[in-house]
Amino acid sequence: MKIENILLTLEQVANDSQLLLVGVNPFKLYENQQVTDKIGGISYECVAPKNKYERLIVKVPSHQPIIENEDIEEDTFIQFIGFIGKFYRDRNGYYQLSCRAEQAFIVPNN
Repeated sequence: MKIENILLTLEQVANDSQLLLVGVNPFKLYENQQVTDKIGGISYECVAPKNKYERLIVKVPSHQPIIENEDIEEDTFIQFIGFIGKFYRDRNGYYQLSCRAEQAFIVPNN
């Protein structure tokens, strides 16, 4: 079995079902290993408080962010539907983690 074929849940990656949101940006698509001007969706930059604040970028194919950067507060948590984490090798041969999800939503504050 190749490590690239293993699919991980958010709970396996972050030790939790939600992440602390720190930033939102569009991401561009690649063709023939070259970046294009085409927007592929929104990337949510997060940290996992229950996993030593490990930084994760989760890409969602939606072209509308669910929140703007100026509206993110220090306690803004996010959850994902259809999250998949997958390892890949970068051009230097190191393993990296790629995270995607079908949808994202903000966790309401109690």
